[in-house]
Amino acid sequence: MKSVPLAAFWDSMGSYIKQVHAAGQPILVTCEDPRSNIVIKSAHDYENLMENLYVLSNEYLSRKIDRGLAQTREGKLQIHELVEVESD
Repeated sequence: MKSVPLAAFWDSMGSYIKQVHAAGQPILVTCEDPRSNIVIKSAHDYENLMENLYVLSNEYLSRKIDRGLAQTREGKLQIHELVEVESD
């Protein structure tokens, strides 16, 4: 992860935000006190991270994923056709 000092981030904030979106990588903004450091990432990436944390912390969903992966490894797959649904 790229890191930049806070002063440099303030001076070129727009450029760094464009870099986050273009490269798809977060930027660590460093401060004198490391406890004040922040990470800049896209809202989309943040939402994905939160969703992954939710799924992995949910025992029921984690078991379903594990069961599905085991079935895939065992070759127990079913292929289904996608059905187009018209919205109103």
